[in-house]
Amino acid sequence: MKTLIFKLLLALTITSCNPENDSYERASSLLIEVDFNSGFVKDGGLFLNSANELEADICFKALRSENLPDGYSSTMLCLGSNGNISYNYIKIIGPSGSQIYLVTSREELILVHKVTFYNQKDCLKRWIKDSYLKIQ
Repeated sequence: MKTLIFKLLLALTITSCNPENDSYERASSLLIEVDFNSGFVKDGGLFLNSANELEADICFKALRSENLPDGYSSTMLCLGSNGNISYNYIKIIGPSGSQIYLVTSREELILVHKVTFYNQKDCLKRWIKDSYLKIQ
């Protein structure tokens, strides 16, 4: 009887640790899709707008922990990677308010986009993949 109970507990433990049971890890609402060829980025199914040159420069400085222009500050909100693709969510606070940016990179290619919706509690559940994206 003890052996049967032990085997049942062991089987339950193994199946509960199976990554397929952790559906939140692959939720499409937490997927970051990047097409480095076109520059398109989707965050949770929504296409993001590219940052302008000044915004991108400030994000690069924030990532490298360099001094930001007067009146600007930054906060790193979330970061992660999937092999050779990485992402960083950065909040930039400036004279006209604050904006969250998503910086995605693969080798030497770096893209910066404005984020329309960000939920901090989902940081560890986010995932990224390189895709071929078309505007529909």
